[in-house]
Amino acid sequence: PNRIILCVDLRSFYASVSCIKMGLDPLQTKLAVVGDVNRNGSIVLAATPPLKAMGVKKMARLYEIPRQKDILIVNPIMGTYIK
Repeated sequence: PNRIILCVDLRSFYASVSCIKMGLDPLQTKLAVVGDVNRNGSIVLAATPPLKAMGVKKMARLYEIPRQKDILIVNPIMGTYIK
């Protein structure tokens, strides 16, 4: 049988969705989605490209993210990501 298979790379998906929900451009915004913003050792689940360019990668720890006013750190919104 013939079938079409589609593969999509959802680059920085959680971070991009979080930006869009806040009315921000994920290609311009420095944003990290972490497991729990209240736990310093929490893991970065996703980061936008501008934040990645600063060296913050997925699986880094919250305490490794520079404390700058232009960097947003948010909790995941799993219900939205799943939709």
